[in-house]
Amino acid sequence: MGAVEFRVWSTYAAQAKDHRERAARFRRYADETSNSKNRETYLRVAKVEENLAATAERLGKEFQMDAAV
Repeated sequence: MGAVEFRVWSTYAAQAKDHRERAARFRRYADETSNSKNRETYLRVAKVEENLAATAERLGKEFQMDAAV
């Protein structure tokens, strides 16, 4: 794998890691709040962050497969 290909793949991996960390942070906020509307909002944002992480992982895997061909 060339340097440019590795850099793109590692960028997707870093994005996925960042989104998973943000999702965990929002879940903690949801656990700590006593306001039910805030809890719902934090949980929705956590779900979006998890979806973004999954998308970044999928794109990274697709890029790896395309680069291998």
